[in-house]
Amino acid sequence: IDFKSRNAGYWQMLPMIYNKGHDNVRILMFGTLEKWKTENRDNGKQTLPIMFDGRNKKGICGLSGGVMMVTGHATDSFWLVDSARVHIPVIALETNPGAALVLEGCEDCHLGLIASISPTRSGNTAETVDLNSRNIDITIERLVGERSQEIIDCNESHVIVEDVISIGSPRKMFGRGPVSGPRYTDRRSFGSRSLDVRNATVLENAVGSRLIHEVPQLPDALPAFTVQTTVEVTLTSDQTKLYTRKVAFDLRNQTNRQ
Repeated sequence: IDFKSRNAGYWQMLPMIYNKGHDNVRILMFGTLEKWKTENRDNGKQTLPIMFDGRNKKGICGLSGGVMMVTGHATDSFWLVDSARVHIPVIALETNPGAALVLEGCEDCHLGLIASISPTRSGNTAETVDLNSRNIDITIERLVGERSQEIIDCNESHVIVEDVISIGSPRKMFGRGPVSGPRYTDRRSFGSRSLDVRNATVLENAVGSRLIHEVPQLPDALPAFTVQTTVEVTLTSDQTKLYTRKVAFDLRNQTNRQ
């Protein structure tokens, strides 16, 4: 797979599960994807778990529709590039990748619960969502990070976020960097950005967190089943905060109910 940046210095990325230009693909990841990498003096190669790649010579979104759902284990970012109307109900990781989810050149994508929590008690994370460049009409229900470097990094993108939760005080909650890239996208630059966050909460007295994934026994539960993910936050008062996202799938009719 030839998936590498046009800019020098970036690593070559090798997707383990790769959707190249196919519409309405649904990928539900409940298991484990193990990382592989090799380095040289200047850069290297490494795997990434899942990639939706709609790049094309026309410079438009080359794939439309589909679902990505992640409650499994992976140590690197999940990617959407030049993709339209892809729905991501849940990506929830406790492995602290550079970002749980990265978008470039995407439009009209709706994200549900995107969470990155620390693998160590009272630890910190990097970024929850990285909008590298040239994304438009992105909507997000809830972002969760833990003492994050940045919970969301918005570069040359337009996004609305309904709810942001910081477990502990973040190093930086929102990043609004200058026009960046392109690293991978073939979309044209539009030279503007906007980040509209409707509600933000900092749980300064948080002392612990964990992810609770409720996944039915598969394949026994097929074709219709429900998956639920909860971010549980423990506070100094021994109280807990719960942030839950439930998704129902019916594989008989190519739909999922959010």
